[in-house]
Amino acid sequence: TSFKILNVFKNPEDAKKDQEKEYAIYLPIQQKEQEEFRIKAETEAKKDLVEQAKEMEKYLAAKNITTQKTPLGAYVVVKQPGSGAAIDSGKFVTVKYSGRHLDTDSVFQASTFTTQISGPNPSMKGFEDGLKFFKKGGIGTIYIPGAVGYGKNPPQGSPFKPNEALIFDVEITDVSDTAPEPAARSNTKTKIDTTQRKK
Repeated sequence: TSFKILNVFKNPEDAKKDQEKEYAIYLPIQQKEQEEFRIKAETEAKKDLVEQAKEMEKYLAAKNITTQKTPLGAYVVVKQPGSGAAIDSGKFVTVKYSGRHLDTDSVFQASTFTTQISGPNPSMKGFEDGLKFFKKGGIGTIYIPGAVGYGKNPPQGSPFKPNEALIFDVEITDVSDTAPEPAARSNTKTKIDTTQRKK
């Protein structure tokens, strides 16, 4: 490794100004690279989805499962549409779910969580797209091709393979315009301790 010292700052203010100057230069370059990466990833995902849709439809036909296709390419079975508030962008949705691997039909997780549709920390595209077919109280199943699931890069340490198709049995327990109140500290601790004992 070789390097050259370009400057030595006598005070923090000068160092901060130089840092801000460098940041202003490289931020547009970084943003451009990120946008190019995003476009490339979306293009590849669309290509993958074409083949995955064929496989998913073949699977559904073999099982005699009738579904509705979402705009993004997931497949939904609406057993009960629900009669409460409708799910749309910005809504906070509490979902009781059981997630399964499509290829083995084995359950990888069952739980309840709250997500904001099209929020700052979105869940899977196909999952959120499928939820929009329900209202509060709705029950059904969402079949998600890998390209609109976790894609080619599933979370590190997760039980998912790249572009793996997943199934979610869902029950919509709440739909709200606001985030739910956080659980009380004592309740949260009890829940964590219980989970640890099970492990």
